[in-house]
Amino acid sequence: MLMIPEMKKHSDAARQGLVLRLRESLEPFESKLVYVDFNQRLGLIWVSLQPEPGIARVVTLAIQRTIPEARLVATQCHPDPSARSRRQRLLTHGRSLGRSAGQHLMRWLRLSSDSGD
Repeated sequence: MLMIPEMKKHSDAARQGLVLRLRESLEPFESKLVYVDFNQRLGLIWVSLQPEPGIARVVTLAIQRTIPEARLVATQCHPDPSARSRRQRLLTHGRSLGRSAGQHLMRWLRLSSDSGD
């Protein structure tokens, strides 16, 4: 989880710019994404990834390169066993629709940046 301090002070245009930069930073990791949520009201970015050694650090650094004000506030390196079933359901749902979960998330990010949400 990353936080963008003072997000409430950002204009709508600045928020849209953040969505575009977030999408840009996550695109190289599309196949590794399980879940992404950007809560603009709270200024929080939640990213869940498929398990791979070191991937969380690489993705965090990629986000911070495009959004320098983003600060890492939480990380979970050893998920609980119940998280695996939630993650597996998300992946299975994405595959049942003919796309990976990462492709669905990237599509959602594109749509949210286009619609102004």
